[in-house]
Amino acid sequence: YRSDRLWFPRLFEDPDFLREYIDRWFELRRGPLDVTNMRRLVNAQAAEITFGLATAQGISVSDWTAELNAMIAYLSRRVAWLDNQFFRPPTFSHPGGVVSAQFTLTITNTTGRAGTIYFTLDGSDPIDGNAVVYTGPIAFNASASIKSRIGASNGEWSALNEASYVTGTPAGPGDLVISEIMYHPVGDRGAEFLELLNINPSESLDLSLVRFAAGVEFTFPVGTTLAPGERILVVRDSASFQAVHGSGHSVAGEFEQSSALDNSGDRIVLNDAGGTNILNFSYRDDPPWPDSADGDGDSLVLLDPFSNPDHDDPDNWRSSTTSDGNPGLDDGVVFAGEPGLDRDGDRLPALLEHALGTTDLAPDLLSSVLTMHFDPDDHGEIRITRSLAAQNVALTLEWSDGLQGWQPVPEPSTLDAHLPGGRARFRTLLPAPQPARRYFRLRAELTE
Repeated sequence: YRSDRLWFPRLFEDPDFLREYIDRWFELRRGPLDVTNMRRLVNAQAAEITFGLATAQGISVSDWTAELNAMIAYLSRRVAWLDNQFFRPPTFSHPGGVVSAQFTLTITNTTGRAGTIYFTLDGSDPIDGNAVVYTGPIAFNASASIKSRIGASNGEWSALNEASYVTGTPAGPGDLVISEIMYHPVGDRGAEFLELLNINPSESLDLSLVRFAAGVEFTFPVGTTLAPGERILVVRDSASFQAVHGSGHSVAGEFEQSSALDNSGDRIVLNDAGGTNILNFSYRDDPPWPDSADGDGDSLVLLDPFSNPDHDDPDNWRSSTTSDGNPGLDDGVVFAGEPGLDRDGDRLPALLEHALGTTDLAPDLLSSVLTMHFDPDDHGEIRITRSLAAQNVALTLEWSDGLQGWQPVPEPSTLDAHLPGGRARFRTLLPAPQPARRYFRLRAELTE
């Protein structure tokens, strides 16, 4: 406030501006300008100045300590003086955050001024006329945000106090995964999205105040819940998303602060209501990550999400089976039908085609998904293209030296390349020397 300025004092003659100004001051006092937080900041900065540097400037250790304590004391006195220039807000018995289901909130008037305490639970300001008079401790049947003011008999209102209380089962590591990422859609960049999945087998998760702290910015609204096995989306732009995917999806909201996913890769951090990491990982746009997700239409889909795989490992991701991704739904493909049926006559039974990611409605050459190279004096190499999205099927590479006694190839296969449409190519190396004759086959079996 500068009384010698022409326009600034006039602002404070506007009751709406003055109320916003006072509310903002006390909001900061509950956060960065809290005395404990200011003391922590001063001490952190002071720690960068060693006693040696201080004494080199002609200051003794005792002088340095005294000045440091004087600064902290001054800050405490100064903010207290500023507090007392205004009609201070009511006091909450708890600052907000995760609380038990039995929690009750007590609101008290510690301002030294007479007045009635009012509060709302619908997000409105008590000044707006929908407030309830506080008469005793408040119990919460569900997560909620509360706003409260003191109303004086002369019509003056105190500053606002507000907080949010999370009463449901909070999400933690092992409960929540990011199951799909569309970071570089074809065309409209606004069609970006993140899909979250509750992998807790029995508990609905309370996502109130769960926050994306890196990659994008977004805080889940108070009251957001996610049932076991349910998915929820956060999108960059709702209109762009609906133009591609239509309506009817469970969308928690839009990326905040004009944030967006980086086309070249990004670190994504998801924190719980208390600021502790639930997820912290990076994705990339180049191999070994699925590069068809980099502007070619596919999204990144987490493999076997209910096992809570390491999100940092590119082997735990694949491309989506459909262009533009499959937000809000399981992108996996379940086999249904007669396993041994061969409708297209290409000698590949339907279940095997399901495992390979080909179709039983049009002939496919086995050589399009299986290649072999053998040198009797060198190692052998087998490359198999298969579907990572195929569910309820196990695919095994087997060998035999005489068409009897088939057994799985003991050498492990490694991911060679991700391919579009949820497919990938795997490479198996067989040690030298190779026998003059050996037979191989692919075996597909239903697992459910």
